[in-house]
Amino acid sequence: MNVWRQLNRLMNDYQFDLIHCQSPLGGVFGRLVGRKHGVPVIYTAHGFHFYKGGPIKNWLIFYPIERMLSKFTDCIITINHDDDRIASSFHAKHHLYLPGVGVDVRRLNKVQHNTSLRSKYGIPQNAFVIVSCGELSERKNQQVIIRALASLNSSDIYYIIVGKGRLEKHLRLLVKENGLEKQVIFAGYHSDPTPFYAMADIAAFPSKREGLGLAGIEEMATGLPLLTTNIGGISDYSIDGLTGLVFDSDDYMGFASAIDCLKNDREKLLRISQFNRTQVNKFSQETVDTIMTHEYHRALNLV
Repeated sequence: MNVWRQLNRLMNDYQFDLIHCQSPLGGVFGRLVGRKHGVPVIYTAHGFHFYKGGPIKNWLIFYPIERMLSKFTDCIITINHDDDRIASSFHAKHHLYLPGVGVDVRRLNKVQHNTSLRSKYGIPQNAFVIVSCGELSERKNQQVIIRALASLNSSDIYYIIVGKGRLEKHLRLLVKENGLEKQVIFAGYHSDPTPFYAMADIAAFPSKREGLGLAGIEEMATGLPLLTTNIGGISDYSIDGLTGLVFDSDDYMGFASAIDCLKNDREKLLRISQFNRTQVNKFSQETVDTIMTHEYHRALNLV
């Protein structure tokens, strides 16, 4: 109730012309207060909690809520095509697909392969290095790559995980159980993971659920081939055989075969790298800003 009272006080004090919500809970309160005060509301869904292949309980709980609240929404913005198809059946006045939140493609395209950081982590200069960037969680699924490495039993392949999270203890135990302490490095959180992209040969993005997956797009922009799953927004940019290789989230043998394939086929590695650098422009900050500027103008009846 405190939140509701504060929001109403803000609406009365500042006479807002537009509300833009960026989170599920914010979307609930924002749309309800917008309806009460007659203010148009834009709601950006950074990945619906209900999705193809997702838990039934999420469909039973969250889908009806989103569908009902869409009646009070001027525009629903989604960041992947699967969510956009769902949003198109809702009651919002308008729905819009937005290619993510914007990536600095120009800067990332300039990143060149640089192995100098490897020495800091005890990685040989001639090793084959895989990088994953993201929260250490069940959803991000780093464990499938660890299992893939264990099955390969190749001492010149290293896996560096950039990020932190509550699953770290479990992942470290899995690494120890498989005798991979020297090959799997936990680098912790870094606000700018670009140097890790530069020191790697390929990137692994094996998530079990993603609204889009900013790290995957950033890694593509630096020219890294991707090993991904076929889940949610990842499939908006990850194309099997072109951007890298795609597998089910629990297919550790598939990931293992892909790692071995790319490690031993430098020509394919280079071809994918060149392709990826050119395929990410539609996710650039400039593209997203242009689309959002037009949408704000539309919502405010300026176009």
